[in-house]
Amino acid sequence: MTCDILVCDDDADTAEFLTDWLVRAGHGVRAVSSGYEALAALAERRYDMVVSDYFMSDGTGGMLAHFCCEHQIPCMIVTGAEPADIRPYVPAGVRIVSKLHFRDLVSMMARADALAAGGAR
Repeated sequence: MTCDILVCDDDADTAEFLTDWLVRAGHGVRAVSSGYEALAALAERRYDMVVSDYFMSDGTGGMLAHFCCEHQIPCMIVTGAEPADIRPYVPAGVRIVSKLHFRDLVSMMARADALAAGGAR
């Protein structure tokens, strides 16, 4: 199943990594660099999911997560902060993933690529 995903991160490298990873997984992705840009993008059209940083200079991921929950849009926060430190400010049901686990994501991508190259699923 292909999803249309909005990626929101003010760190260009992180946004590019997430975008590339999601596109390789077959999803449509639009990347923006602030919470307020994300809100504007969501006003233009509906996305199947939002993946956002938490701390950004222009609108927090927490603000965006609350908006997503109010509009029944699945949301995931990917952050360099300790997830337990921001959990009180993020709505229930929003998954928080540490950027420190990107190595795990890269490893999973490599395994998925190897499986795909071998034709296994």
